[in-house]
Amino acid sequence: MPLVVETPFGFSLDMSFWQSLLALPPNELILALFAIVGWAVLWLIFFYMASKLWVEYRQKKYIAKWKWVVLAVDIPAQFVQTPKAVEQIFAHISGALGSANIGQKYWLGKKQKWFSFEIVSLEGYIQFLIRTEAEYRDLVEASIYAQYANAEITEVEDYVRAIPSLYPNEEYDMHGVEFALAEADAYPIRTYTDFEQTVNINKEVVFSDPMAAVLENLTRIGHGENFWFQIIIEPTSNHWKEKGIELVKKIVVGKEERHDSVFSKLGGLPQILMKALFEIWAWNFEEEEEKE
Repeated sequence: MPLVVETPFGFSLDMSFWQSLLALPPNELILALFAIVGWAVLWLIFFYMASKLWVEYRQKKYIAKWKWVVLAVDIPAQFVQTPKAVEQIFAHISGALGSANIGQKYWLGKKQKWFSFEIVSLEGYIQFLIRTEAEYRDLVEASIYAQYANAEITEVEDYVRAIPSLYPNEEYDMHGVEFALAEADAYPIRTYTDFEQTVNINKEVVFSDPMAAVLENLTRIGHGENFWFQIIIEPTSNHWKEKGIELVKKIVVGKEERHDSVFSKLGGLPQILMKALFEIWAWNFEEEEEKE
């Protein structure tokens, strides 16, 4: 290791250790460097993994204390709304967004609470349900009544408890799938014009419900069969918009916007100088042609 050595002329830095180290063959040099600083890298990896496991452990204990409420939502058939109403419900529920400081996250395991919007068919009987933590029950009910004033909201038993939780089972068989986006989440599932309603809805206007096809299939669930469709939503900050904005710029401009660092710009300095010299040479050459 470098040592500070006092000499009659002051202090000097002894670099003999590093000189002998760099003089080693490549394979021995790698092993030596790993022996010197490798333990620090391993310690950082271990610390990172341990912190992740600790937060997960604390969050499980925190979530176990939540009290879930299942609300059944019934809306009169004659009450028609556009899909914009459901969008407003989601916007209202986003008010449940909370934050946790370091102590709350790593010691209490505090985590953002989520909601589950569900459509279930129990032997052909269709029901719209919202699963929420008891703390936000009033928020959910207020968001629904704001868009559907005649809605009926009642607390019901959790239908999941009606079937076994362990499989394979002699009486039941289970199959589940998850939906994923084919493109980036900045792309809409459908364009905005597909959901836009420019006229007032009344008896003379035919409104095509996009949920009609789904509900029609759910009515065909037979005896002893259940079909559950669950959408888990969790309030989040507006940072997700940044990726969408970048994607829009990429589509409009035709190429991805680059954020070059100072080092990358300095690395391209020779190309810039060569380009400038070539332009100057070409300009002088054109001037000589004009003179001739």
